[in-house]
Amino acid sequence: GGGGGGGAAAGAAVQKCTRCLQPFGPGRCTVPHPVNKRQVTGSTYHSGVSDKYFECLACGGECTLTSNCDIGAAATEERVTSGPPHCFDGPHTRAPLDEGDERRIVPNTVHLSSGPNLQRDIDALPDDVVTLVITSGTYGYDSSASHVLARALPRLEYLQLEDVPFSKVHLTEALTPNVKKLSMQNVSDDCDLQVVLPKLREVSVHYFTPVDTQRTPEGWRRSLAIDGMLEAATKLRSFDSYKLNVGCLSFASNSLKSVSLHRSDCLEYLKIWAPNLVTLGLQACYSLESIAFLDVHPMQAQLPPDHQIPELTVDTTNATLGPAAKRALRHHPTAVKAGGPQRRGMPTEAAFAQMFGPGGMLAAGGLLHGMPGMAPGMMTPGEMAARMMGGMPGMGGGPMDDEDEDEEDDEWDGDSDEDDEDGSDFNDGESDDEDDEDDEDDDADSYVEAMVCAGCKDGDDEQKMILCDGCDLGYHIYCLRPKLSNIPRGHWFCPDCKVKQEAQTAAAEAAAAARQKR
Repeated sequence: GGGGGGGAAAGAAVQKCTRCLQPFGPGRCTVPHPVNKRQVTGSTYHSGVSDKYFECLACGGECTLTSNCDIGAAATEERVTSGPPHCFDGPHTRAPLDEGDERRIVPNTVHLSSGPNLQRDIDALPDDVVTLVITSGTYGYDSSASHVLARALPRLEYLQLEDVPFSKVHLTEALTPNVKKLSMQNVSDDCDLQVVLPKLREVSVHYFTPVDTQRTPEGWRRSLAIDGMLEAATKLRSFDSYKLNVGCLSFASNSLKSVSLHRSDCLEYLKIWAPNLVTLGLQACYSLESIAFLDVHPMQAQLPPDHQIPELTVDTTNATLGPAAKRALRHHPTAVKAGGPQRRGMPTEAAFAQMFGPGGMLAAGGLLHGMPGMAPGMMTPGEMAARMMGGMPGMGGGPMDDEDEDEEDDEWDGDSDEDDEDGSDFNDGESDDEDDEDDEDDDADSYVEAMVCAGCKDGDDEQKMILCDGCDLGYHIYCLRPKLSNIPRGHWFCPDCKVKQEAQTAAAEAAAAARQKR
């Protein structure tokens, strides 16, 4: 009997706080900002120190994370130097937390950062890891490095790969059968990517131009890896991409509610079976010729007999849609146009839309249509713009008059909803800010030229470009030496301007010292 009582007392003594998972007691409960809830907004490097700015999506705090970024120096632990130091700071609790309260310690979470030992750390991951986040850390994106993630992690549910090059990523039923959420940004374009996960629910792919492409009989460029991932993900709920450069995509899921294909520059064909789809983002898709909303699919048998198709909100801001794509949207039974852009875009998006839109220089019949290498799917719009301005100084991308435009398309090419003769809410993707359009056209064209990187002379990837506050030249953050991992906050000066500033400062100090000697 005594032994049983001692066991009960011991059990009571180790009761844990449901938020921080530490022993429950009168002390403070502190929870760090979860690594998978940090939305990075910029970073700066100075005197061997890195400052990374982020917003915590769990608590809403805006923070600065400081660490040593000197490769030759000993690594230092990242520390919060501004903003709330903790995601939560308060009393311990034994009560169950609300499902939406993410200010908590999630067991079996691992965060790895790039560095000389990253592959060793990946190979040494515990088998019971549930959440795995691998980021570029303080050293930035190192394109010369290459890593492999192709090992058994049977309990893994969330994987985030951010700004770290991988030569091989294999996520399969045999290796990682329980992955439900996958986020990839700036994995290498030539990565051997194999994702076959029937339980996958959420996917995010940013900055990826896969090299494993084949041409379909129709001439569209398909990625074997992306197609294989979507084909296996029959329970997919959301798909988000930015600059995923493939020629065609195919979705089939009764659970799919949201698809965003922002800046899918080369996308020409989109096929969708998604009877519960409520948002479709086509912002700045410049080459989309055809959309197929399937009426019949084997998955249809899994729907309830009284299933009703929900209203579908479609964002076509700065998109250039072909006649077949427009007809598909017009004939969709519930599709309506979004009230405004769903994503923040760069000013160059509007200029590219003009170039590819009716009467534009790169549209059929346009000034540069048919120029070698200018066909859709061969180059991204940014590459085309850089090529044009490199060989044809002063050439803008403004619209040209074309009296032979198809009347059916004209009703979608108007500046406002009232221009649609059949009452359709859709147009050709023009911005809804009609009053500002005329004034911004010339600015947008000149901005393309201003945004060409002074390092690589490429105008693409503008969201990774920064303008010098001294000379107004633009640079991709990965073209700088040392590279930056994010757009820094505040004023920023390019290496040349920094040298000039330092020289001016040194001259001023020398002059002041000389005056003191007198």
